[in-house]
Amino acid sequence: MNCGIDFYIGYSPERINPGDDVHALTKITKIVAGMNDETTERLAELYGLITNVYKAKDIRTAEAAKVIENIQRDLNIALMNELAIIFHKMGRDKLFCKQKPLLKMLTPFFCFAKRNISLVKLSF
Repeated sequence: MNCGIDFYIGYSPERINPGDDVHALTKITKIVAGMNDETTERLAELYGLITNVYKAKDIRTAEAAKVIENIQRDLNIALMNELAIIFHKMGRDKLFCKQKPLLKMLTPFFCFAKRNISLVKLSF
């Protein structure tokens, strides 16, 4: 079998979190790319049956988008951990739970502080 003749390579990075109804497969934009334009189009058609699709320039670009997304998530978690430590030292643990407008961009991560800082202490 020969790649590009008998089979083609396509890629779509995983972008969902199990149990996260806000970012379920049907609610996110799926990034797709193939080894050529025809493969990219076929992937776009397939995923287009389920959700919105963004056709990346190539497979490396699609993977780069996933790497950037992972870095953003990791930075958000690290920021919340640091803020939880600082606010805990200030006696402001409840700030995380009650001030939701402060958490708009970090909504998936405010549960760390809701669980009374113990999870945060395990992370450093």
